[in-house]
Amino acid sequence: MRFFKPLTSTSILVLLPFSQVTLADCDANSCTYNNISIDKAGFYVASVKLAEDAKEGMWGFSVNTSSGVNQGGFNAGATLTADGVTPGFMGFYLGATEAVSIKAFEYNGVVNTLNVSLEKGSGTQREPLNSYQGGRAKITSDPMVEETTAPLSPGFYIVSAYSQPGEPAGAFGISVNGNYLISGVNIGGWINSTTVGFGAFYVASPQTINFKLLFGNNYDVVGSGPLTVDIAFQTSDGQREPYWSSTGGKTDDNTTPDDNTTPDDNTTPTTGEPAEFQGILAAHNKWRQEVGVSNDLTWSADAAKVAQGWADNLKDRGCVMEHNPNRGPYGENIFWSSGYSPTTTEVVDNWASEIADYDYATNSCSAVCGHYTQVVWRDTSQVGCGKASCGSTQIWVCNYSPPGNYIGQKPY
Repeated sequence: MRFFKPLTSTSILVLLPFSQVTLADCDANSCTYNNISIDKAGFYVASVKLAEDAKEGMWGFSVNTSSGVNQGGFNAGATLTADGVTPGFMGFYLGATEAVSIKAFEYNGVVNTLNVSLEKGSGTQREPLNSYQGGRAKITSDPMVEETTAPLSPGFYIVSAYSQPGEPAGAFGISVNGNYLISGVNIGGWINSTTVGFGAFYVASPQTINFKLLFGNNYDVVGSGPLTVDIAFQTSDGQREPYWSSTGGKTDDNTTPDDNTTPDDNTTPTTGEPAEFQGILAAHNKWRQEVGVSNDLTWSADAAKVAQGWADNLKDRGCVMEHNPNRGPYGENIFWSSGYSPTTTEVVDNWASEIADYDYATNSCSAVCGHYTQVVWRDTSQVGCGKASCGSTQIWVCNYSPPGNYIGQKPY
């Protein structure tokens, strides 16, 4: 499974034909925008601002591409709070072993020391990659940081930037570049009425984009009020051409969809699961309903195809238990058994048993709990599964769309 702030967290543009309708789904703590159609490859920038009269606080922005691949890197920036109170951050998923380039800087010239950390993992399960007092992994201490890491193994990583105690507020930027950055980016930090947060990423080919703004109760510290986002395409000479806005839609599109318009999705769902997975939807939805998540999961044949392909891959390697680094725009849960054939309910209940290790009030895990939070993740609407056997050993894989476990966001 993947965490984006996720993360994630990773984490949009010349006036292009807008071939799909974008619908917003907003509540008091987030806004989700699905199926923004990008018809041209290139570099895109999303600028995030506070809505009028909204309170300052922590915010997050996540982007996921339907191609599941980023070729190049990500950039992000936001307000850097005084005294190192809150971090700015970027979450990204690395799909293969490689060294990545990380650059961080304070671009107002008022912060003398910038502490930058690189950690692997998410939530409370983070592994510092360098020693640093206070538990953060320090790359260096300077207002401008640029470093190429040692080769990093596949997985989810978080880059965070802090000022030091006694330092004033400033503004930070983070850039991560590599060849195997997967799916999307998750970014965030602090925002107030005079500052703009931004995220920038490369779209490798025409596709649809889903993104999410996070604020309010998604954060343990003070979350910001509602946000707006403007998307621009960055030309080869560095100019930004307006493309889309959350307050007005596409710049040159004045049409209004009728009530019967239904956006496309990254996957092709069907309502019921196939016979070999009979009961797996009900097992998921039981746990979701118990915590008040009202949208029941439906079956996705596309997600199931990816899951079955990975289950077959694991079978070829002796039914090892390992996540799929190339699963694209999906979350993932894996179950392994030996000596018996579990029912679909037993598989899901095994994941959901991690509820005992999840504290909703603090949004933290005392042990592993990410399988449970993916099962009940409120914005996930589809699931598709696969399985394979190695003698008496079985390996089950379920993929989820949209993925859950965004860093800093509660599952429901």
